[in-house]
Amino acid sequence: MNVAQLLERSALYHADRPALIFGERRWTYAELDRDVSAPAAGFAALDFRRGERIALHLPNRPDFVLTYYAALKAGLVPLSLNMSY
Repeated sequence: MNVAQLLERSALYHADRPALIFGERRWTYAELDRDVSAPAAGFAALDFRRGERIALHLPNRPDFVLTYYAALKAGLVPLSLNMSY
């Protein structure tokens, strides 16, 4: 079981519990899983293939979390790049 599958399982069993909090914005596990599924489908539509690497050059914000989980859900290998460079 990978991290994306754990998110799906958490969305099933703990749908209304908080999963991500950033300032005033909160995502439940169900919301986070839903918001991750759209970009995951987008990666597939862009012809990314399972096991391909994808570089994430994003700050430590919800966008990173959503994109990271989406990459995993699409079967990609996310590589985080340091924003300081």
